[in-house]
Amino acid sequence: MFRYRKAFLAIFRTLLLMLLFYMLMEYGLDLLDQVWILHLDSRWKAFGLLLGFNIILACSLPGAIEQFKQILAESRQGSQ
Repeated sequence: MFRYRKAFLAIFRTLLLMLLFYMLMEYGLDLLDQVWILHLDSRWKAFGLLLGFNIILACSLPGAIEQFKQILAESRQGSQ
């Protein structure tokens, strides 16, 4: 279980970043819409969320996948 801890933490960090980005986009844009007269269409908000989630996943998940690969390689070497 301890071998998988780094990989699970990397995935958890990715999900936490996605939640933080969602909160920033949802509430931050609503606040800007109230302060300024932006009147952003909901399609633009959805596009921004999808784009941000894809950027976060593209930056964070390869590291987690690489850690899983290292763990699997170590466990294969240990079993031989």
